[in-house]
Amino acid sequence: TTEIYTLSLHDALPILQSLKAACTMLSLIFQLRKVIAMKKYNGKELYKGLLFIKSMMSMNNVNRQKELDQTYALSVGIECEQTVVDDGASTSVDRPQMRQLMEILEISDYKVLVVEDIYEITRNPEDLKSMMDRINDLGVTIFDLGTMSARYNNYAIEC
Repeated sequence: TTEIYTLSLHDALPILQSLKAACTMLSLIFQLRKVIAMKKYNGKELYKGLLFIKSMMSMNNVNRQKELDQTYALSVGIECEQTVVDDGASTSVDRPQMRQLMEILEISDYKVLVVEDIYEITRNPEDLKSMMDRINDLGVTIFDLGTMSARYNNYAIEC
């Protein structure tokens, strides 16, 4: 038989706080695993990178994520001095933040676009291939922090 329990908010609050703490701990473990999995920068040359963050979090959280991402990128030789934050819900490639990103890449001398996940650019496979081609045609490599690899048209090349 299945038993159903009903908890008051007062009784549920400690359980929710424990779950929140567990989620925070899992997040920290995941971040630590990323750091351990990264290959070390060889110290020869720093590449000039532009960091792209797609997030609807608060600016405080975005700033913390930016610092983490910059640290990860620097550990593999990519220095990200500038960040473009896409805080919109749209995944279309024709969105203001993506136009801003492309304008910056077209007029700057960035060598690397750093993303937390390649699919932050867009989730549509055809649009993603097109955007990757456009970015690569500018002489810019896309570096995916999620896989710690350079990305070229859905082919990963390990560091």
